[in-house]
Amino acid sequence: MKKIKVFALLVCCMAALSSCISHKNEYVPEFDDKNAPMFGTIEMTPKGEITSNDAVSVKVDIVCMYGLSGAQLWYELNDDTEKIPTRLIQFKGENDKAVTYKGDKIIPKQKAGTTVRFRIVASSTHGMRNTSNMVTYTVVDPKPDTEK
Repeated sequence: MKKIKVFALLVCCMAALSSCISHKNEYVPEFDDKNAPMFGTIEMTPKGEITSNDAVSVKVDIVCMYGLSGAQLWYELNDDTEKIPTRLIQFKGENDKAVTYKGDKIIPKQKAGTTVRFRIVASSTHGMRNTSNMVTYTVVDPKPDTEK
């Protein structure tokens, strides 16, 4: 009889503990892809051809139902797989569920013929990370000024 009472107590404790750590609790996220930061369409400035005279600005909307803690753009040049990090942009946290990442002239001017690939990595307040799609462009020589 004593074993049955101990077993019943153990089952009750496990049930109570399970409900406390349940992922259905609105304060504890389910750690899966659907709750990771999500990206809108990435916009680059200048639009169209990027010349060796242009530093590139990047803008994208990012949302996460649990809040965002930061985002960073990483780029690589030509066939070099060494990723170059840019300045980390931090957000306030759980109050920032939808933000616009803006990197003004975040990718410096490159010489003509250089292929640039970049992605943005965003983190939620609960440590979930996601990476945007890769964006690629090739730098061209500026067109000569024909008006004189």
